[in-house]
Amino acid sequence: AMGGARTWESVIAYAADRSLPCPDRDDFEEARYDAQKVWLASRGEAPHEYVLRIVDWDAHGLGLEPCLVPYCLEGGVEHWILWFHPERYPPAEELPPEDMIKEALRRF
Repeated sequence: AMGGARTWESVIAYAADRSLPCPDRDDFEEARYDAQKVWLASRGEAPHEYVLRIVDWDAHGLGLEPCLVPYCLEGGVEHWILWFHPERYPPAEELPPEDMIKEALRRF
């Protein structure tokens, strides 16, 4: 049984406290996610390479995309991903401050 965060309030709580239950996928989406990883491997493409290729990057090195294999969330809550291009935001470095992220989201 799925026990992850499903409501918007529980997703926000999880973002603030990672010890809480995280969102998860239902069996159908989990199977799609596994199939996507197999498909990428069959093409010789790593998941991060796929992301770099398909995301519609803006001039600031950000991309906002709907999740292709979303978490199971209550009706009306959509699963989107704010991507940070690794050339602009190297993975080992801190992400921009929250106010900069909020401003970026206003552009989308």
